[in-house]
Amino acid sequence: MTPENLLREATTALRLNLLRSALTAIGVIVGVGSLVVMSAASAGANRLIERQIADRGTDVLIVHAVKVENALRRGAAVVLTDQDVKAIQELVPDVEFISREIYSNVTLIYGNTSWITEYWGVDASYAEVFNVKLSEGRFFDDAEVRSGAKVVVLGATVARKLFGTASALDQTLRMGGTPVRVIGVRAKRGSVGGRDADNFIILPIVTARAHLPNAEMSTPRQLSLIDMKVFP
Repeated sequence: MTPENLLREATTALRLNLLRSALTAIGVIVGVGSLVVMSAASAGANRLIERQIADRGTDVLIVHAVKVENALRRGAAVVLTDQDVKAIQELVPDVEFISREIYSNVTLIYGNTSWITEYWGVDASYAEVFNVKLSEGRFFDDAEVRSGAKVVVLGATVARKLFGTASALDQTLRMGGTPVRVIGVRAKRGSVGGRDADNFIILPIVTARAHLPNAEMSTPRQLSLIDMKVFP
């Protein structure tokens, strides 16, 4: 079966039952209400489940590459890249919004205060995929992604830890040694499975790739996840 036919069949299945479908040619897709995890599920897959539940999107799909092993061959390393995003855009017309994503940990510094958190380097369309709500400020746009603008959106926990009750907007903090400007704060989401769902920062993926080297990435265009929202 050709990749085109495979993706078309996957799209048809998604439209019929979003919560039980998986693009197994690419990796793991998780939908709220029914969590489908391949046999090589790992801590990374568990992270996806928590993220998906927190964002409560039944039409949101998250793709994560995993290593699949069977009796005939040893597990092969599978990675997601920018090319996979392009292929989905070209071959799966039912995808309304799609965003690349990379993530890892980073230390933030503001004045004499430091805080270790997780960063998510994404495209501007991430806000549409997850229907991001902000308590103040704005999300970055496509132009800021392309230019690698040094801007960030903070999770509610990060904003509180670094700025207390003061507004974080237009403040400059240091992210792994790089100064970045706060342009928004995401609305508080609480916790999921005992995990703080507000301890993160979001920034343009181009900025993250340029200033936050990730040891888990074996190639410059490798991705941690592909986030998608499909048409209803």
